[in-house]
Amino acid sequence: MIKTLVPYGRTHRISVVVAGMLHYALDQTYLKKQESNPFGKILQKSYENDEPHEELFSAIKLLFKKAKVEYTRKNYKGEKFCIIENSLEEFIRWESMPWD
Repeated sequence: MIKTLVPYGRTHRISVVVAGMLHYALDQTYLKKQESNPFGKILQKSYENDEPHEELFSAIKLLFKKAKVEYTRKNYKGEKFCIIENSLEEFIRWESMPWD
């Protein structure tokens, strides 16, 4: 899915898709009562502490690597940024809507 979306997709949209995938995985951890799942623990820890855990960054990095997709990009000003960091920010702030 990421290999199809990222090369031609807009980065801010890809970040939301990856964040959505992480939330789905977190929800499944709770629904299937798999709190002992190592990845589920990392997701829980990151989400509850409002700060991405380093292991979560590594896991997402591996996801991009397996998809053979670069996770660093340059914006129109030539400044580098990281899709993974953007995705983790979206994941952490998923329920923080300015209109709430």
